[in-house]
Amino acid sequence: MANEERERVDRLPPYVPYRTFSNFLDGLKVGMPSHIDKSVMPNISGGMQSWLISALKSMKLIGDDGVPSPMLRKLATAEADARKNLLQELFGSTYAFLADAGVDPSNTTPQKLEAVFMEMGAKGETVEKCVAFLKGLAKEAGIALSPHLGRVSRRPRGSGPSRARRSVNENRTLEEEEEDEFHSAPAQTPEQALLGILDPDTMSEEEQKAVWTLLLFLKKQVKA
Repeated sequence: MANEERERVDRLPPYVPYRTFSNFLDGLKVGMPSHIDKSVMPNISGGMQSWLISALKSMKLIGDDGVPSPMLRKLATAEADARKNLLQELFGSTYAFLADAGVDPSNTTPQKLEAVFMEMGAKGETVEKCVAFLKGLAKEAGIALSPHLGRVSRRPRGSGPSRARRSVNENRTLEEEEEDEFHSAPAQTPEQALLGILDPDTMSEEEQKAVWTLLLFLKKQVKA
């Protein structure tokens, strides 16, 4: 059961803030390491490191062993139009499953797109984060998306930012606001939080087993 849950998470499309991914790519310009692991992400928080690694695996930019793919090596050194072309290729390969589901990003609706992510196992805020990453990648790659995929606030009335804060944010970029929303989103579910801290590289086998035991317990409580 533990392996099945881990595989479900690994199958999800990227849901890390796009700017985190883009900044990580820029950081690789100084030199490509032999392996991509948390030790090459010193400026990224622990939970975000896990999500970034999952995203890189999802896009096949690194293997399960952390070895960089040829595409990642190209992206790290490409500039301007060359990177844009590579990102278009990356978008096509990362979201090839949408065509199989009968979804065209150029004219789909938010509900239809989110439904596909949910069918893949995304839950709660993770669904919105999957959509946010897709939009961020499409924007940098110069790919036109459906006009219906505009930013729609899901906050309950009264829970949004104050009028003063909204006016301050008017000149902020889409990526900056999306990242703020990522960090200020409602708390994760217990299962998501546990999966975020699970790290086979730094945790002992006994500690990993304890986390998986708690995960299985939580799943039983939900079903009860």
